[in-house]
Amino acid sequence: MVGVTARAMRGEINVWKGALWMALLMLIGGRKSIRRSSRSTSFSSRSYVVVALTLSPQPLAMFKRAIPFAVASGVAALLINLYWIVPFVDYFRHVW
Repeated sequence: MVGVTARAMRGEINVWKGALWMALLMLIGGRKSIRRSSRSTSFSSRSYVVVALTLSPQPLAMFKRAIPFAVASGVAALLINLYWIVPFVDYFRHVW
């Protein structure tokens, strides 16, 4: 995930392609241990963004690439994880 984030922030890959890779990696990695893998990798990606913005010679250009990538990654991750979110919400709708 950090590698995809790095390539997207440097402009080496398209924002949408990077977002799709992030969602797929989250889907694959989430099967192992949802709590541990998603928290540690998302923390690593966020810490990379902070370090990259701090050390970049052009932080504004990198920031302009990071915002759309973060939004697209969040949307893609939400859409790809609907397979467990929808039944979860439906379950609690009937229980409560």
